[in-house]
Amino acid sequence: MGLNMPDEVIDNINTELDLKVLAFSLSMGTGVGSPSTSTENAQTECVSCGKPYSGSHKCHKCNKLCHAITPCSTPHSEEGFSASVTCHHCSKEAETNSQQEAAKENQMAQADRMLQRSARQLAPLKVGSLVMVPIPEVDRGRAEFPNVKGIVMEVTTEGMHKIGTEHGVLNNLYAANLYAAITPCREAFMSVENVPDKTVSLRTAANSSAMGTGQGVFKCGCKQKCDSSRCKCFKSNLKCNSKCHSSMPCDNKHE
Repeated sequence: MGLNMPDEVIDNINTELDLKVLAFSLSMGTGVGSPSTSTENAQTECVSCGKPYSGSHKCHKCNKLCHAITPCSTPHSEEGFSASVTCHHCSKEAETNSQQEAAKENQMAQADRMLQRSARQLAPLKVGSLVMVPIPEVDRGRAEFPNVKGIVMEVTTEGMHKIGTEHGVLNNLYAANLYAAITPCREAFMSVENVPDKTVSLRTAANSSAMGTGQGVFKCGCKQKCDSSRCKCFKSNLKCNSKCHSSMPCDNKHE
């Protein structure tokens, strides 16, 4: 026995998915009838494929109508005709979230393995251990020392270290491992008693121990003899340089 379907329905069948949707509708008793029948049935679109759908299957997450066939949805419950399904968009979202969580867990596990390997290769630092703290390029001059000498003043429960220098205690905590900043030093160049009781930044400590003016160009621009505290260089106990003034008389310069 053949089926009498309107021409507009046959013209809308372009893919295998369209044919599956039509066959499913016929099997559920919601077949395509006369134009009046189609008008009476309130048709809506499937959230996955966008095709007309007049069934009762809904995605259990977004609560939108969806064809209960692949690839529009995957079964979530198989009890009765109105069983809930998971639409294609919600399935992809759940899969993406699952992959992101797995990637996060793997990354955290890799970080733990790196720290454990570093702890096995480096001996733990104790209070009084001598270390070298690298100075970032933006915090030092081009010809200055790349490190600041320091000593461990305190070790926190998280494994962070408070470092003291001959110019004061650094205002940041530092970790000691293969992938972090400070490295141990064997040379005995200072003790805890040599650390002043004040807090300084790493740039301040670097500038204080620099042979020159440290980070940036330090100049005064005076037009007199630079022999009083009105001179920026004289006040900072620094000698004037070629950037300060050219032919002006100056008493604060190297002979």
